[in-house]
Amino acid sequence: MNTLALLLTLGVALSTALLIAKVVASRSGRPSAGTSPAVHDLYEAAFLNGGPARVADTALTALYADGRVLIGGPGIISVRHAHANDPVERAVFQELSTAPSGALHVVREAVMRHPAVQEIGDGLAQRGLLVPPAASRPVRRW
Repeated sequence: MNTLALLLTLGVALSTALLIAKVVASRSGRPSAGTSPAVHDLYEAAFLNGGPARVADTALTALYADGRVLIGGPGIISVRHAHANDPVERAVFQELSTAPSGALHVVREAVMRHPAVQEIGDGLAQRGLLVPPAASRPVRRW
């Protein structure tokens, strides 16, 4: 019985040591955020606080607040003035033009996957403010 307990304890200790070593090794290759990391705009802050979904919500809210889009009924969005001030707003108008009957959930999901939104996350990852999803997958799988 004591031998089994000893082997189990050694197995847990070895597994813990290997896991800690793998996490430390995976984090050492990431770029550091520097002494004073800065968020450049509202979309970067939104990405850090909720990912692509929050960026899409921020763009839709800005467009609605300016009166450039109308949101009504059960999740229907329509363009009032198609004037975009940035790439994310252009993505909203582009996806809205292809959305069936202006369905808000379709536009929101398409904007979340749009390259303009993904570039925000890539830029944050390059500056060390965000960890790319692929960097943490091997540690989670273990």
